[in-house]
Amino acid sequence: DENSAARPTEMITLKSLLKRYNEDKIDVLKIDAEGYDIKILESCKPLFEAKIIGAVFWETSKCQEEKKIIQFLEEIGYSKILDNDATGYELVVS
Repeated sequence: DENSAARPTEMITLKSLLKRYNEDKIDVLKIDAEGYDIKILESCKPLFEAKIIGAVFWETSKCQEEKKIIQFLEEIGYSKILDNDATGYELVVS
């Protein structure tokens, strides 16, 4: 598209973001990373294990990626509480 242009975007970790804003908890993490969701979530494993992230909310497409996400989160003590086929979103809480 002629009206679109690439632009530099800062990338930081969630841990860095928490530190930057002097926060110690994320109540709800909304993620939509176009296929990179599981990689991002896995990189945050220490935050999940410390229960710093209370809940994760993401768009689902009922694919293998979703199964990996749920398995990853359940293995570290999170539980699926919402599977909304109408909106295509999942919610998993600690």
